[in-house]
Amino acid sequence: MKTQLLVLAVFLVSLAYADFFHNIQEGDPCSTYQQCRQKELISEETTPCTNCRGPNVCVTARKYMKSYYSGVYEKRCESYYSWYHGRYRKYCHWECVATQNCTDTKNVTKNEYDCCPGFTTNTTGSGHYYDSWFRESKWYLKRHGCPRVLYNSTFDCLSQLGLTAFADLLSDSLQDSLESDNSSFTIFAPPNEILNQRNLGSLSSSEIDVLTKSHILNKEIHFPMLYNGLKKMSLSPGRFVFVSQSYNYETFTFKKDTYISGVKLIAPDACVAVNGVVHIIEGVIESSDQTIAEVVSATPSFSTMESLLVKADLLSSLNNTHGFPTTLFVPDNDAFKQGSSDLMVDIVQCLLADENMRSLKKFLKYHYTCDAFFSSILVKKTQLTTEACQRRWSRRYWYYYRHCKTVAINVNDDGIQVGESGSLIEEADIQATNGVMHQISLPLINPWLDLEKLCSDFPYSPVSPSPSSTPPSASAFPPPPPPLLPSPTTILN
Repeated sequence: MKTQLLVLAVFLVSLAYADFFHNIQEGDPCSTYQQCRQKELISEETTPCTNCRGPNVCVTARKYMKSYYSGVYEKRCESYYSWYHGRYRKYCHWECVATQNCTDTKNVTKNEYDCCPGFTTNTTGSGHYYDSWFRESKWYLKRHGCPRVLYNSTFDCLSQLGLTAFADLLSDSLQDSLESDNSSFTIFAPPNEILNQRNLGSLSSSEIDVLTKSHILNKEIHFPMLYNGLKKMSLSPGRFVFVSQSYNYETFTFKKDTYISGVKLIAPDACVAVNGVVHIIEGVIESSDQTIAEVVSATPSFSTMESLLVKADLLSSLNNTHGFPTTLFVPDNDAFKQGSSDLMVDIVQCLLADENMRSLKKFLKYHYTCDAFFSSILVKKTQLTTEACQRRWSRRYWYYYRHCKTVAINVNDDGIQVGESGSLIEEADIQATNGVMHQISLPLINPWLDLEKLCSDFPYSPVSPSPSSTPPSASAFPPPPPPLLPSPTTILN
């Protein structure tokens, strides 16, 4: 019975279709649906949504008039060879051809969903970046709604959150910018207690302006888009903000905390305004306008590390601000002396030799890694992947792959230990515009390098301390008489 009804319905539709085209005459008007001008808004009406699960959602019914080119029917015939009949057959059909007259119109009503005035979506939600991508879509608004209050400006958010200490540090021109709607901002503001503990009275007005601008981005970034490894320039030129997130065993599965340049984010999306968003952090962001290479060159205690980087032609790579951030573990001059004393070989003179250029690069690349790892992140890590890499061949998959060495991170009562040589971080979080540096007590030994064997021709002899800071010149004293008995020679470096 169902099959018979289906056949009857198909027959009736085919009959109506054939009857329609049978009554068409050439030149009859038709609709081409080719839009000839922009649609015009006729009317607009906004009402609260009654079938939405979320609150504060408004539906705007906009009625548009669309204009199309008018068309006429023309008969088109084509000839094709029929193998069944064994001859050419003629096939004709009606085609709607557009004219140059833009006279056909059609009214279309479109319902658009949006937050009611004064409200916005809850951007934090599950913390997934999908919420940031789709939070303006129809299905998201109907399901979650707009539960949050939308303030007029980010400066009003600072007053609403009670962050008066940070608001008082802002200059008049910066306050006017935060109150305008011409740009979007993201503010990382510390609480009043943190700022009151800092001795900000000794800073000049220009230094305070740099400090406040280092906490503000010229872009609206909500919490779901604060992903690990993000680097954005602040309002202070040349000073960047780095976003880091802690994970369990580097599996990138269990997200725990978010850090802004090493400072923990305690209240993400604390306030949302028309021109931006305000996040609350538990400290003050320390920034710098110098690169890692410039900091190393400007620090006298890093002169040995600088000479090694210059010899290996790696200092210029640490001067780049456009790539990924870098974490550099820097041994000072005393650390190199202590490392040479422990191994009983002169590490510096050995690595500066021309025949050890490849070993020098392996040694240095073991001291830095990609991404900015501040001390607040290092205490939650067990190891870091360095830039000391080799090209290896996979027998199983038959292709070359990049194998990089890892450096162990341990936290004990003495502090943060890096590597297997017992090197401790003496000064952490030395800020740079392209990453962060940590001063360590001993140089890191790459497991691929056997420095005792490599530097066997460079024995280490410690320098006896001099009573005066400036040693006397050799020309100031007469030459000593030849010794009666042979004595060991003291090598002066």
